[in-house]
Amino acid sequence: MPSTPDGPAAGTLTEEALIQIWARVLDRPDIRAGDDFFQVGGHSLLAIRLVREIQAQLNVKISIRTLFRAPMTADLALVIDQASAER
Repeated sequence: MPSTPDGPAAGTLTEEALIQIWARVLDRPDIRAGDDFFQVGGHSLLAIRLVREIQAQLNVKISIRTLFRAPMTADLALVIDQASAER
């Protein structure tokens, strides 16, 4: 994964979309590839909002449990991409 001056670059288009969604939900423009949702300020109430935004923006069905199991941008992007490929 190439790096940018601010950190590693997103590995996939899905991860890039997640970074943008997280930045809006968390009100943090500094979200980077590899960030952990809960370590950058996320909590259970924001997790609900995040999952709704992901479902709306990426047209996928994920649960809060999915976010807790894959809290990093790259890991969640992989789960979403795998689920999309299975459809």
